[in-house]
Amino acid sequence: MRLLYISLTSSESGEVMIALNFARQLAGEDVRHHFVVPPNLAAKVAENGHPYTVLDPAVGAGARGLFDDVINQVRPDLIIVADYFTHMVFFDYHLEGEHGLDPWFIMDYGIPVLPIDIWEWENTDFSLDITAGLALPMDKRILDMPMHLRPVPTGKPTASGAGYPYLLTKETDRLSARRRAEVRAGLSVSGSDRLLVVPISNWQQPEESHPTVGRMARRVPDLIAHYLRRLPAQTRFVFVGSVPDSISALPAEQTRILPHQSAEDYSALLGACDGTLVLNPPATTLVRALLADLPGMFVTNGLPVEDEKDLERADRELGGLSPKVREWITTSMPVPRFREWPMSFHTFMEPLLSGNPYLDAVAHNEILDERAVVEGLTALLYDAPTQERLAAARATYLERIAQVPDAAEAVAEAARRFNIS
Repeated sequence: MRLLYISLTSSESGEVMIALNFARQLAGEDVRHHFVVPPNLAAKVAENGHPYTVLDPAVGAGARGLFDDVINQVRPDLIIVADYFTHMVFFDYHLEGEHGLDPWFIMDYGIPVLPIDIWEWENTDFSLDITAGLALPMDKRILDMPMHLRPVPTGKPTASGAGYPYLLTKETDRLSARRRAEVRAGLSVSGSDRLLVVPISNWQQPEESHPTVGRMARRVPDLIAHYLRRLPAQTRFVFVGSVPDSISALPAEQTRILPHQSAEDYSALLGACDGTLVLNPPATTLVRALLADLPGMFVTNGLPVEDEKDLERADRELGGLSPKVREWITTSMPVPRFREWPMSFHTFMEPLLSGNPYLDAVAHNEILDERAVVEGLTALLYDAPTQERLAAARATYLERIAQVPDAAEAVAEAARRFNIS
């Protein structure tokens, strides 16, 4: 079988890694792979040894001709879109406005299209809440597709509608005790230290954005930095890539800011850590930590604060705001709800998270609850009973998803549904 993967995200590599993990599970099968990616993802595909074609937004109206050539060259039996959302965004923002190229022209080739759906789209209202007062209507084309792939984690492990759950990866970032000690020594982490990985991606630091999104992008790191400063002194923090100024100002003896890592080096970093802290539930780093049987926490905001009345309501619901959080809110208002910092996605993400056993396997807290976040992270890193409880929850979840079909089974099911011989 010949598979063509279209993974068009101009910011980070999460979506193409989903596609590469899918292809990796098919090693040894009679399957050939070809990728279409933007320039920023070409190296990731090359590292994995797959042939690829680069789609540069600068090609403009020539994108259709480029795809014509790829289809004629590869002659795919199945087109896998990784993922549905970023595929739409790439064309809408980079091509459609200037060149009138609809994202779903790929269906004109008469080849089955199988989207990867990381958001459980068919259960949303197809309205994407970017931030308070700004919701964008989204394409409903996925409802006409007979099958969508839902990677687990973070997707639910049970099928629904046209959604077909499959195991995201069979690999983990676990290290041997010797290799783990080597990596930690290279980061100057001693035996009694605890290492916390806090990923902040480029897309979370937009140069241009809606004013509220931009304000949250600038202000939330200040609050996170305050929380990290309150953790025990032997806690070590690792960040990768460019970080906000408030993060750079953390105590130098506790903080390592690394350049962008190769896939191998980032895997080693995750395997060597004692925990992760992220600001969006489906974060790739949190998922990988879970699969490596390492603890992780995500923080979100479910309490919008637009005025003094909202501030007092948040104070009551959280059992009292700390002085620092109260000050932060008053200098940051309005503060929207968010699950995908610095954007909202709060309503949009509800179907994915509701009833999802993934939430039982990771820790999560309200970002405005300073005590819960600081005490939760401290316990996650240092308290043996808490670590045992979290480990038991991970074990239960990992045992449950072990029964989820893998990529080979997903391809076989797609062949059946699309009548691919």
